[in-house]
Amino acid sequence: MDARQPRQLWSIRSDRVQTGIDGIGVGDHGAVGTLTLTLNTGCSITSRDVTVDRQPEININNVSGKTGPKGTTSQFTFTISLSIPSTETVSVEYYTSNSTAIASRDYQSTTGTAFFQPGETTKYVSVNVYGTSTNPQKGFLVNIYDPVNAAIKRVYGYPVRGNGIILAK
Repeated sequence: MDARQPRQLWSIRSDRVQTGIDGIGVGDHGAVGTLTLTLNTGCSITSRDVTVDRQPEININNVSGKTGPKGTTSQFTFTISLSIPSTETVSVEYYTSNSTAIASRDYQSTTGTAFFQPGETTKYVSVNVYGTSTNPQKGFLVNIYDPVNAAIKRVYGYPVRGNGIILAK
């Protein structure tokens, strides 16, 4: 390859094929299916069709609810789901973080890994939420990251996260 020629870069993100030239701009080339790769050595041109399977997308829902009286614990159960079943084991890390609710005071901080065996599409994450005598509406987040054999769903360019809303009494 001539060093003066820009390199064509390919990436597959979720269910879309994207291209760019040496990181300058990325073009969206539609749904994943068959990708034709062409190698031009200057002496010959070789093309190969490569079939690319669609990768599952990981999503997490939002949960809201009221808590019990002071001294009690309620569970908020979040659903982590795959858009399609996978033939491979899929995993994603998760952790809680504060919004207006504070860990240890309003809810119990939680971290872990959700594992999906081939064919599974749903896993659950429970977060303990503490009851109080007076409770203005508060929120916390369940963040998902570091997926393996899947992509995290994006909304407006940002990865999804679960919102836990502790409703006012």
